Amino acid sequence: MGIKVSWDNPETKKIIRYDFEPIWTAEEFFAALREDDELLLSVDHLVHLMFDMRRTENVPYVPVTKLREVAAEIKRETGLIVLVGANMWLNVLADVFQKVYASRIEHFAGLKHARTPDHAYEIIAEYEQEQAV
Repeated sequence: MGIKVSWDNPETKKIIRYDFEPIWTAEEFFAALREDDELLLSVDHLVHLMFDMRRTENVPYVPVTKLREVAAEIKRETGLIVLVGANMWLNVLADVFQKVYASRIEHFAGLKHARTPDHAYEIIAEYEQEQAV
């Protein structure tokens, strides 16, 4: 599969990590979104998603109209979605998603961009600190 889905840290179960291979398809992306359901349903707290796209060489064509399907796959337990190392096209697509669909998804904290996984951890930690106040 072109996208591996797993807990970033199986002990804390706070982040589901998507590791993208250099080549992946839109079908694999939607399958990965459905694959995280089992992980999300195994906990009763907010979970963040980290999409590590640093190795992505070629972005498959995904019509903007398919973003509605992405929004439908986001469960209420989802906090931030952090795109790590996404290219310009993916960042633009993510920004369109944020503007059109984010307000329609219950409990969705938003979409952020990071350069590295460490940067993503910082973004998530800052978000959690803000929420604790």
